[in-house]
Amino acid sequence: MQEVTGSKISLKRVRRLMREIGLKAVYPVPKTTESTATHYANLLKEKSIIRPNQVWFADITYVRVKGGFGYCVAFIDAYLRKVMSMRIFNTLCADFCVEAAREAVERYGAPKVIHTDRGKQFVGSEFTEFLKDFGIKLSVS
Repeated sequence: MQEVTGSKISLKRVRRLMREIGLKAVYPVPKTTESTATHYANLLKEKSIIRPNQVWFADITYVRVKGGFGYCVAFIDAYLRKVMSMRIFNTLCADFCVEAAREAVERYGAPKVIHTDRGKQFVGSEFTEFLKDFGIKLSVS
């Protein structure tokens, strides 16, 4: 292979050369969900969502920002497809999930069910205690 020093080459060529010798870029990837052993079931199996405020979906996504990631949690009414509440935070903790849920419940009333993934922010004691206080059932998948 010919040594190239001080020459400009295209990105396409760099990619091809890296592929040929088996090099891959390494960069941090955010981990938003850590699986935990829970006893929560999927309460939505073969159920119809027929009215507003019956079921809300919740999930966390990330946004790349300078120096790392920002995390966004959103609560969405499954029937209306409306964002009931949303929060952006700089760390991945249960606090901002509870804050967003509390804001939505205070503004729109408590749903019967909140459906999430098995992320530790949603199945942890802080979030599940909040749900119990308002009589909301947790459904996970």
